[in-house]
Amino acid sequence: MNLYKKVLNRFLSSSNTLARYSVKVRRNYRIKKFWDRDKQIVELGGGRYPINKENLNVDVLNHYTTDIVADMLQGLPFQDNTIDKITSVALLSNFSIKDLRKILIECRRVLKQGGELEINDVALNKVFDYYQVHGCDDKVLIAINGTQRDKYDIHLCVLDSTRLMQELHQAGFIEMKELTDPIKVGDRTQETQDGVNFSMRIRCQKNTT
Repeated sequence: MNLYKKVLNRFLSSSNTLARYSVKVRRNYRIKKFWDRDKQIVELGGGRYPINKENLNVDVLNHYTTDIVADMLQGLPFQDNTIDKITSVALLSNFSIKDLRKILIECRRVLKQGGELEINDVALNKVFDYYQVHGCDDKVLIAINGTQRDKYDIHLCVLDSTRLMQELHQAGFIEMKELTDPIKVGDRTQETQDGVNFSMRIRCQKNTT
């Protein structure tokens, strides 16, 4: 990160009045620009590091990179059938299975007919395969329990791709496919820890019926 970006990041992350106003103006501009686009793509839980700055970042974390601050368990802040695509990276494992189901149902509600949902998260089977060879080292503990750097980064429900697809089917999604190429977040690979990739990437569509 160059000096300009460091200074800007520090300023926008501060709590002074000018910084808060600047963040408000930025959010209003990005929301307007979002609805003016041909396709509306939302990232859930992008937090400080959204995967694509062109997408609308919805997160409970009140950071300047968050476009809409929202508690997803209280419902997504969109009307029915208004979003073309939803993505999430390392998000759903932070919720209990009960709350995960609520979020999937909310995703289906706001997606347009045939809209796309793409989930990137920890894959239990990959963690288990690594564990069988290397034992319970720090990489396994982080993958299963989260980094625990804050109250939001704690894993409560780590699934494998088969179980996640079952949950997606129950929530009303079809055309489920597991992608083999891991998603890139800047210059790093999602859920890669010291060269170990524990991630799964599932893409599906909202049922049109």
